[in-house]
Amino acid sequence: MDYQPTRQGGPSDASRQRGDTPPPPQTSATGPNPPVANPTDDSKPWWRRWWAIGLWAALALRFAVAVFSPPPDLAELSAADTAPEALAATDSSPRTGSDQDSEPGLDREPEGAVSAGALEPEATPVTEATTTSTIPATTTTIPIIEDGTYIVGAEITPGTYRVGRYWALLDAETEIIDNELVAGTGMLVVNVPATASFVEVSGEMTALDQLPVVDPIKAGFDSGTYLVGVDVDPGQYRVRGSDLVYLASLQADGTIIDNTLGESSVILKIPASAWALEFNGGTLERIG
Repeated sequence: MDYQPTRQGGPSDASRQRGDTPPPPQTSATGPNPPVANPTDDSKPWWRRWWAIGLWAALALRFAVAVFSPPPDLAELSAADTAPEALAATDSSPRTGSDQDSEPGLDREPEGAVSAGALEPEATPVTEATTTSTIPATTTTIPIIEDGTYIVGAEITPGTYRVGRYWALLDAETEIIDNELVAGTGMLVVNVPATASFVEVSGEMTALDQLPVVDPIKAGFDSGTYLVGVDVDPGQYRVRGSDLVYLASLQADGTIIDNTLGESSVILKIPASAWALEFNGGTLERIG
């Protein structure tokens, strides 16, 4: 028998003669894989190519935005369309004379008209002349007698005075003949006779002709002595206060004609024959 060598790893002659399909070639674990042919874009249909895919994505995104976006606010659109800026931006075409006349709300000057500003003459600067008055300035100053004790006839002329706080008539021995004190806000009136030797003053004193009228009601005083027929009119008066209140009518020498004293409120009629009205402890009001 003759010896026939065979090729290891290949099909035998018997298998080729029988028509069997050869098994696939074996590859080692570490060996390279056989190359696989990659199909090109030319071999793909047009709807699978990269530019077609991008186009489909863009159309899908535009459709989603159109469907899911909120509708516009018609009120805002109307306001924006009628705004002056929008009207000026949308109507930039030149206007003819007929168009301008037909538009409501636009005031036009007729052709050839001259504006009011063109008729106004240029302002001419005016230089004010400086004048010097030859009339001397005058100021009214009330003569004031300060606190102190004064000699009647030599330093103080007998007469009627208004006093701010306290007065006293003194004899030659500086003994008090008469005196009066204002307890709160107000003024006093004193007749300084020629028979008095001295007059003592606390607070400012001025002659009656320098301060002829003092209205205690208008001033809101709560005490003092005031001339009847000058400062107050004859009539019925009330004094209101929070404690003891007093009201009296006086003669020119200080003698009391009538008076009243009471809690919180007193009423007294002041005759026209009275020289002065005296009150303290509250506000004065006329009731009749």
